[in-house]
Amino acid sequence: MSDGPVLAGYPGDIEVLEYLSGKKTVPAALPVRLSLQGSGGGSYPDLLTYLLPIFSGNVKEILEKHGADNIDYFPVEFCETETLNNRYWLANIIGLLDCLNEEKSDVKIHRASNRLVINSFFDLDEDKTDRKKIFRIKARQRLIIVSEELKNALETANLYGITITNAKNFEGF
Repeated sequence: MSDGPVLAGYPGDIEVLEYLSGKKTVPAALPVRLSLQGSGGGSYPDLLTYLLPIFSGNVKEILEKHGADNIDYFPVEFCETETLNNRYWLANIIGLLDCLNEEKSDVKIHRASNRLVINSFFDLDEDKTDRKKIFRIKARQRLIIVSEELKNALETANLYGITITNAKNFEGF
């Protein structure tokens, strides 16, 4: 998405680590006021991200329709343009699952932090996903994992600016 807009950052009341850790949290001010850098050239993606996901109304509708019920949505207002307002939502994915199948994943223990790090591909233990349609994993909190059903629905919708990668093809970033 190098040709599209990027988020300039978050207001001071948005604690990014709280959101990444799956905690239930609410911004102090609504709508969440954000700034964009760059231009979408008239086209804006269905996903804007700078650590946290900002979903278009199209994505929000698909997630809700397919039972992704562990997300809190907060309306976003962009400072630079009125035309995008009421079309984007800051998404807080609630919960953080410890469902990595270490035996079938390329992982190591980081020496400095003593935390598990995913090098490249990974596999999930389906029995530990609580049948969630969308979630984050403890081993890589920035990743957003979606179920096969949700993946298919998102791909069928022909959304712009969203790439879904199979965990077995994950390249570590």
